[in-house]
Amino acid sequence: MTRRFLRRTLPALAALGLLAAGCRGGYETETLRGEGVREWFLEADGARIEALAVWPAQAEDPLPALLLIHGDRGSAQSHRRDMFQLARQGFYGMSVSLPGFGQSTGPEDLGGPRSVKAILLAVDYLSKQSQVRPGGIAAFGEGLGAAPLMAAAAEDARIRAVAVEEPIYDLAEALPRLPEAQQRRLLRALDGPPGTRPAEYRRRSAREWAPKLQSPLLVIHDPQGRVTPLPQAEALVRAAQEGGRAARLQPGRKPSAEFRSASLERWVVPFVRTHLPPEKPLRRVP
Repeated sequence: MTRRFLRRTLPALAALGLLAAGCRGGYETETLRGEGVREWFLEADGARIEALAVWPAQAEDPLPALLLIHGDRGSAQSHRRDMFQLARQGFYGMSVSLPGFGQSTGPEDLGGPRSVKAILLAVDYLSKQSQVRPGGIAAFGEGLGAAPLMAAAAEDARIRAVAVEEPIYDLAEALPRLPEAQQRRLLRALDGPPGTRPAEYRRRSAREWAPKLQSPLLVIHDPQGRVTPLPQAEALVRAAQEGGRAARLQPGRKPSAEFRSASLERWVVPFVRTHLPPEKPLRRVP
């Protein structure tokens, strides 16, 4: 296979979604439907964070951005289809693989300080893009990705709206309800049970950050969920409200296996449109 052939075919393969995700050197291309796509690595202190971004390349005005943070066993690529859908609705979508997930440098810290730093790296990247409207960054996190997202939003006011799905309110309390394999990974990553490492469990709990948020909060909760009972989801909303933030609970029973996409379409995008109003009306990309 010649270099000339590769130069001609790789962009086309990328546009069709056939190029291997997260390639080492990264790439940027435009699909036949007009979306801009970039896959690359954010770097800091010798660590690499896998990143993926999709946006409507022909947009006339700067776009609101929505940063997507995966849960346990996910990665930046988990949101690939979601971001193409967001681009068609006029958003600049971005996702990252938290440390130890996808192709990001490990080991995993399961919502700890390195996960927070990875999210802040993504926010910093978005804030510097000419395609992103100033003051126009929102974020959505699920499961174990919810607490580090809330921690990042408590630290960085550039995140103007936060939505979380099935957040772990209190990790120490929820630990016995988690799958055994996940429990073992947490005990290993946190170097012990809650009784010996209370601070490490608190910093990975959504309740720790709700009163410190600097932005509105949407909590999506499945009434049949086991990890975060309804009273805890309600307490999370109250904690944010007591901290002076607008916050509400959205009951959301899983309608299908792809609950993430349904949540984005039904609740997250309307929430972002309400709390992150664009300078000009959003244009739907055909």
